[in-house]
This record gives sequence, C-alpha cells and structure tokens, in this order.
Amino acid sequence: MAQDRSILWTVAGILAVLAISVWLLEQAGMLKYPTTVPLSVPSVANNGEYTEFGVANSQLQSPFYSLYAITPAKLSGNSYVNGSAVFAIATNSTYNPNTELATIVFQLSGPVSSMQLTATPNFNNSAITSSEIIVPSVEIVSYPSNQIVFGPEAMTIGQTLDTGAIPAGQYALEITTQNTAPITLKGASTVVAGLFKLGTQLVTSSTGVTSSSNFAFAWED
Repeated sequence: MAQDRSILWTVAGILAVLAISVWLLEQAGMLKYPTTVPLSVPSVANNGEYTEFGVANSQLQSPFYSLYAITPAKLSGNSYVNGSAVFAIATNSTYNPNTELATIVFQLSGPVSSMQLTATPNFNNSAITSSEIIVPSVEIVSYPSNQIVFGPEAMTIGQTLDTGAIPAGQYALEITTQNTAPITLKGASTVVAGLFKLGTQLVTSSTGVTSSSNFAFAWED
C-alpha cells in the first residue's frame, strides 16, 4: 500500500510540474494554439433591378408574339415611366369571346427574392366592364429559350401574385386576357377602353422593393 501511495504522489508531482510549465510558456507567449476559423455560409445579394421592361412587337423573337401592341416602360432617373399594352379592334365592330396574349420582355440585372404582379382595377369605358374580362393565365418564361420560370397562374383583378426567387437574366412575361362576352367599341379610332393596370415590383432580401413598373392594358378602336 505504501508503494501504491508513492506511485500516486509521483504521478501527481509530474502532472503539477507539466501544468506549471505550460502556464509559464503561455505567459511567455511561446505556446501557440491553432486559430479556430468560424464557419460561414456565402450569401447572394438579391438586389436585381429592371434594366428594361417591355420591347415593341416588331422586336420580339420567334416564336414569341403579342396581340397587344407593346410600348415599353422606360427608366427616367430612378423611376419608370409607364408602358402600355393595347389591343385594337375595328371601329364599330364586335369582338366575340376570344383570348388575347400580351408578351412583355424584361431584363433583370441581378437575382431578386420575388417579383410581385398586381392587376389593379382601371376600367374607364362603358363598352367594357370588369365582368367581361378575365386573366386566365400569367406566366414567366426565360427569353428566348422559353423555359418556364413561373406559372401558369390565373390572376384576379386586384390580386397580387408572388413569383418567388428569380435569378438574373432575360424573361418574357406572358399575360393572357379573355373577353367572356361580345364587345363593341364605337368611336373614331381614338376611343380607348382601359382594362386594368399591371403593377410590377421587384423585392430583394435586404432592401425591399428596388424598382417597379406599370403597364396599362387597354383596348382601342
């Protein structure tokens, strides 16, 4: 038993000497420990903006087309001047129930967390009422490769559609309208029946809405 106690005291003495030696080396700055590098997850800045919104019909690449005449929204300073999508029918003619396609090409300078689309009420002519026009399909495809990015989704006037994240690139926003009743516009080639205004906003992960544009959808004779 005496021998066991002697061994324990010897081991304890050795450990004490080692502990004191380590402390002295640390104080002298001679003992270095490896630096711990914190793990980090790279983040992508979703701060894209429109570099263009809409191109004229004559500039659309096949097979893309638009029955609406497109006037692009243009950047003026830090805000966009409204664009338009106009569908024309002959004066005093009746347009029976049918579907019409408006193709709006846009470019994103960078990725965004979402693109919000809202069709706001804007009916200003008694020839067309809100009950006669519906939006059965809204779709976003890559342009000109025609790969679906969002939709197709139906849109209710006043409803906001949230697309979710969209990377940088060029796209076509395809909006299908449908008149559910015959429509006759009576005028002298100047009557415009406003259908609705499409408001679009880009939302980023850090700064909220960075840019927006508006398109007035209208019929004229």
